[in-house]
Amino acid sequence: MMRRTLPDGAEWSASRAELAAALDGVRRLLLPPTPQEVVLSLNAIASIFRAHLPEEEALRIYVSLFQEIPKAAFKEACRSLAKTHRYPNMPLPAEFFEASKESTATLRMWEDRIVRALARIDKLDHD
Repeated sequence: MMRRTLPDGAEWSASRAELAAALDGVRRLLLPPTPQEVVLSLNAIASIFRAHLPEEEALRIYVSLFQEIPKAAFKEACRSLAKTHRYPNMPLPAEFFEASKESTATLRMWEDRIVRALARIDKLDHD
């Protein structure tokens, strides 16, 4: 059951400010990684697996593809692949996308919850 009022002692403006800050933080995590962040991460993955980075044009494709993944989810995918990838080669883009799915879904869920909470506060504040 959802609460319809703020907890005792809470103020609308303070609660709204905290939620707005949380939303800003989640949205920053949802931003794509920069090309430099992608290349640094791919260099680390290549080093871990003693693999070569893709050639210049292929590396550009990797970078552009990974900018579809939120930055935090991409970093988590890299950590996950470092733990689970079993072969001495560079993981394929599909493996990064698969490894980022759960983190991406969690970030989007938190964004949605915070947006809905802000909307409820705005509605209750005006009632």
